[in-house]
Amino acid sequence: MDAEHPAFNKSIDYSCIDSLNLETMQKHRIEGAFIFTDGSKIKGKVGAAISVWEGGGETKAIKLQQEQEPFCTVFQAELYALDSHIKDKNIQKSNLYSDSKSSLDLLKKHTITHSLACSIRKNLIAIQKQGKALHIFLVKAHVSVEGNEKVDHLAKEAALYKRTKADYDACPIA
Repeated sequence: MDAEHPAFNKSIDYSCIDSLNLETMQKHRIEGAFIFTDGSKIKGKVGAAISVWEGGGETKAIKLQQEQEPFCTVFQAELYALDSHIKDKNIQKSNLYSDSKSSLDLLKKHTITHSLACSIRKNLIAIQKQGKALHIFLVKAHVSVEGNEKVDHLAKEAALYKRTKADYDACPIA
């Protein structure tokens, strides 16, 4: 596992929001693309999704399928969606939204053993070092934030209907 050396630990933090109204956007200085990520487990199947919004509408949707349970968990799906976006080398100025508090809390820890979380932290730190703006937000689930509702739907579709080889199939250590 590629855990970072404690001397190089950077702070990874997020803000909690419950809407994307003008007041919230001004308060948090939200500019650039909106990237929503989500994971879902439904009928014994696991999926994840990414929904990119620019100019008030969705510009890109990605559905990611995980290996069926008991191999992959919804927690892994949430992390995999985050990791899949963070690996994008073209990030300039964007805002990342997740409704997975457990995933975001894990990223705040300086000692992580989960391989997906290590990858996310490593890439977030690389983005910070490049001076690129990526802000992370915890958005409350099911409070009518359009992008979050859309990515929730996409993650369920990925779990139920995507018929390709799994995008992620690593077993949890437990």
